[in-house]
Amino acid sequence: MKVRKLLCVLLALCLSPSLAAEAGVVLVLSGGGTRGFAHIGVIEVLEERKIPIVGIVGTSIGSLIGALKASGYDAAEMRRIVGDLDLPSLLAENTGPMFVFTGNDRRARTSTVSALTYKKSGRQRGPLGILTGDKLYQYFTQLMRHVTVTDFYDLPIPYAAVATDIRTGEKVVLHGGSLPSVMRASMSIPALFEPWEINGRLLVDGGLVSNLPVDAARELFPGIPVIAVDVSESPSRDRELNSYIDVIDQSLAVMMRKTTGEEGKHADLLISPRVRNFSFLDSTKADDIIGRGREAILPHMDEVARLSDLGPGILDLNGTRFTSNIVGDVQVEGLSDGMASDLRKRCLVWVGRPLDRDRIEHAVQRLTESPSIATVDYQLGRTASGDVLVRLDVRQSPELEIGVSGYTTNLHHNRWLYVKGVARGLFSDYDNLSGVLRLGEQWGIDLTYQTAPESMNAWEVNLAAHNWRIDSSDGVRDWDRYAVGVNRLFRWGDVRLGVGLAYEHVEGTRGASSDGHNAVGPTFFAAYDTLDIPGDPTKGHAWRLNAWWPNLEELNYRLTYFKPLEVGDNWRTYFRLGYAEGDMDFRSHAAYLGAAEELYSVSSRPVEAERMVWANVAFRRILNRSVLGIVAVELFGSYGYAMDREYKKIASPWEVGLAVNFPNNIIDAKLAALYGSEEFKVGFFLGVPIWDHYPLP
Repeated sequence: MKVRKLLCVLLALCLSPSLAAEAGVVLVLSGGGTRGFAHIGVIEVLEERKIPIVGIVGTSIGSLIGALKASGYDAAEMRRIVGDLDLPSLLAENTGPMFVFTGNDRRARTSTVSALTYKKSGRQRGPLGILTGDKLYQYFTQLMRHVTVTDFYDLPIPYAAVATDIRTGEKVVLHGGSLPSVMRASMSIPALFEPWEINGRLLVDGGLVSNLPVDAARELFPGIPVIAVDVSESPSRDRELNSYIDVIDQSLAVMMRKTTGEEGKHADLLISPRVRNFSFLDSTKADDIIGRGREAILPHMDEVARLSDLGPGILDLNGTRFTSNIVGDVQVEGLSDGMASDLRKRCLVWVGRPLDRDRIEHAVQRLTESPSIATVDYQLGRTASGDVLVRLDVRQSPELEIGVSGYTTNLHHNRWLYVKGVARGLFSDYDNLSGVLRLGEQWGIDLTYQTAPESMNAWEVNLAAHNWRIDSSDGVRDWDRYAVGVNRLFRWGDVRLGVGLAYEHVEGTRGASSDGHNAVGPTFFAAYDTLDIPGDPTKGHAWRLNAWWPNLEELNYRLTYFKPLEVGDNWRTYFRLGYAEGDMDFRSHAAYLGAAEELYSVSSRPVEAERMVWANVAFRRILNRSVLGIVAVELFGSYGYAMDREYKKIASPWEVGLAVNFPNNIIDAKLAALYGSEEFKVGFFLGVPIWDHYPLP
């Protein structure tokens, strides 16, 4: 037996140039949801006893904890990370404010209940998971911003993760590439998270085929003792199934039982922390779960010490160290040659300058605003001369997407069903055609074609046909509107500009008299946006100006300002100001205070005006976070002032309200009690309105 072990050691030393003659063990970390926090307790004890960890192989949560340790985090830092972890917020993907809207285009903020995507090959794909996991992926990117290697053997501790190819059912061992991307792939619980694509393979949770990847560790690190930590749960007949989360958890336990048990037999030491009573998505008991890991490993430390003396260790290659902080080159992966070349040219301004991570991360965030790009990850490496190499790993969006959503409320008659779609890469790599069809008491359709994303200079063509009906303070306004516009868009960092020309034909009625007209004139758009998180910002601010000069007679414009403030982990404050000018000579051009939801209490009878100003303030408290979304309460107040052409007061409505919000991953739900200048009202809202009336093309 001893001879065989010696031969294995010698063979390992011959085959792997990174091996050295020092002691150590390989850790194998299983999947099991947040029960995997127990892995930190095991690592903590090994650090205290100075047991060298010379390799890590993990699945699912084991791959996440393993990646943290392998990339340089110690147990104390990992305790802090999971202690501060707000898992529900990372999983909930539709958690923005209720009644104070951001400075972003509201048409882009609406969620879809269901969606279909198509490839150019004609393949159809519906939603592949309840959650996209994009926020979680971005969080991994932040955690791994210090990693400078793409070969995981060059990490401070060599590392690999296990995933499952959902198409073939094959085990996929990942030991190179983008570390955040590998982490995201390994934890893609089927049905809960969308699969993650790497090198053309659609990957899900590795626990389906190898929840305790001892065999992979044996292949990657031959001759080195393996300590396996199993935090998975065996299926229980007595378990109560009260939610779809419980069903997923029980299903995973059934699927993983066999593979976990078989591979566990091949470990030199198997550690099984007592974590059965913890939910697999409960991040609130991190310290207790970590303590269970400590309790499980401590009785076995004599055996651990003996095992660590048997095998060779692996050298720290210091892969995270730079000889220079100057950016030497930029590489782009995941895009077509043309798109990659264009993107690289735009990023070459970084070359020759000191590494500025904030600038790179800001650029990455802006890139994700492009309709053609789904996600962007960046990694840091080294050039041959020792300078910093910036690698951008980009995932393109599907060529065609079709989604369905809706909006309804009891406060006014605007109840709609939306059908939304976007086609990308029609005539070039960047162009896209997007459209929204609105079905309801007021019909409408919008089509927009862009030659390039807004992150680049682009041409834009808009076609629109709408029916509007507004029960205003001066009577019922009803008209059909047909419009076409051409715009040239520019962008410099946080600043966006647009100039163009628009034409409209309006057929309308005001009682028995016609209000139809034709108008043509220049348009102008400007925006300055430094908001940090799209949809639920915590800092920064946004200015937005839309203007149209029909027939060069009366300038119509709308100016808004939005400012969020984070005043605690669960507190937000939002401020919004606005001013608009219209033209009451043309009722479709008038400014309607309340029609764009500046004040909800008058939305059923908006105030028709020439000029208007409004202000909103809201205080938001998050009460509960879950996988599906959050529960929040919001106290808000609004004030508006409507004027005629001579700046004389028409009306000055106000309101205060208390609302409960249930933003979730399916559709927004709101319930509000409003008291205003008119009367007390109770309103409910489902969905987000995609169009509001503006007197602008």
